[in-house]
Amino acid sequence: MDYHQDRFDDNSLLVFKKDKLIALFPANKLSDVIHSHQGLTYGGLVTSEIVKLKDVIECFKVILSFYKNVGCSSIEIKQLPSIYTVLPNDEIQYLLFILKGDLIRRDTLSVINLNHRLKISKNKISERKKQ
Repeated sequence: MDYHQDRFDDNSLLVFKKDKLIALFPANKLSDVIHSHQGLTYGGLVTSEIVKLKDVIECFKVILSFYKNVGCSSIEIKQLPSIYTVLPNDEIQYLLFILKGDLIRRDTLSVINLNHRLKISKNKISERKKQ
């Protein structure tokens, strides 16, 4: 994010539990809105594999409280698609449901797993040979 430092007002947070870093929330501030970071393709809460749902909930309590106390009116999160995660990452979606968060944008993602061969129907092969 250093190469974007002149374009964004960085407001990223580190979240600690008993002096141990458990999460990172990359963010920038634009007016009174926090964005999980506009200089990145995706954002959201970055955690290690050992962080549990209760920890994610506590992290968001702290994050929301902090931004509210510094005068921010809302937070916009562009979440990492699950195809890029090693473990399930539905915690943020669950919290947004509980908090009655608004979906303001949804993007599509097309991914081909190169470890699995795509099956092409015989009809398509036959039609291609006719051309």
